[in-house]
Amino acid sequence: MGAPADGKPRYVLDIEPVARTVTVGSADGLDINEITADRSVCSAALRWSRDCLAQLRAHGDVHPCAAWLERQRAAKPPMLSWVPAAPAA
Repeated sequence: MGAPADGKPRYVLDIEPVARTVTVGSADGLDINEITADRSVCSAALRWSRDCLAQLRAHGDVHPCAAWLERQRAAKPPMLSWVPAAPAA
């Protein structure tokens, strides 16, 4: 594969075992700006969007975000989506 032309490190962004491919890219490709969860836990009722905190990993840090419910087809439960809050200026 060789060294990248710009000399910057590369990171694994995706693994596709069936296709036997690994996608690599720059650190910018690791940025996540939206997550959708189907088994989320909320400590308060969520009818509309709201600012809140999200913990993505057990024992992990909490992150400010905005959360909302997305209604799915009748066969699927509602999904909780969130986006990170904008950093303070």
